[in-house]
Amino acid sequence: METDPEAARRALPRTNAKHWIGVTAEDIPPGWIDDMVKRLFDELNRQMIRVERISEQESDKKNANGEYDDKPDAREKAARTLGRLQNQLERLTRMEMERASLRATKKTGTRTETRARLQRDVLAAVHAGRASDGTGESR
Repeated sequence: METDPEAARRALPRTNAKHWIGVTAEDIPPGWIDDMVKRLFDELNRQMIRVERISEQESDKKNANGEYDDKPDAREKAARTLGRLQNQLERLTRMEMERASLRATKKTGTRTETRARLQRDVLAAVHAGRASDGTGESR
């Protein structure tokens, strides 16, 4: 008994790596991509909050003399982490904007494509009118 590879792929949960073999960008539902983007933004937000909280806790600690400790290593680590988070946020934002513009372009097309489509529709309607008229001639 032979099995359809597409049916086998659909039977796997999306968390299984084999589910994504042979899947193209067009196969992925836009709603799923929207959910993933939202989850990534949420995760970046959680990480940012965590770094801020740790930074505040470190900067509020006092040493035995009652003075605030200056820990350059901790500040540098927090700065590197924040820099990476910023880069990830910028990349995610850029990807989402490109995706939105692509979606808008696919939906509307360029002016030339829209004009050509409209022209085809008008010509098809004219030809259909002539065919139903029986004469094949314009009035």
